[in-house]
Amino acid sequence: MSLASISAQNELRAAFDELDALTLTPGKLTADQQKRSSYLLAKISALKAGSLATDEERNARADAMSSEQRLQKRFVLNAAQTLCERTL
Repeated sequence: MSLASISAQNELRAAFDELDALTLTPGKLTADQQKRSSYLLAKISALKAGSLATDEERNARADAMSSEQRLQKRFVLNAAQTLCERTL
């Protein structure tokens, strides 16, 4: 995870902090606390493996796809305009 985004690092840090707070509570964990702890462990594993996309990464992918679609549309329009000019 050496090149993880800042957003992923922040999410990882927040998950570790919450898990630390849960595990430092005296006595046994309640059922809800155990579920939350399991969720946090799974989230940490996924973030470390890079398999969990952050909002920042999803937005970047959406922006890239949108830009690519605009370029494709512009190419098609330019090709159609050129074809029309040649036939006139």
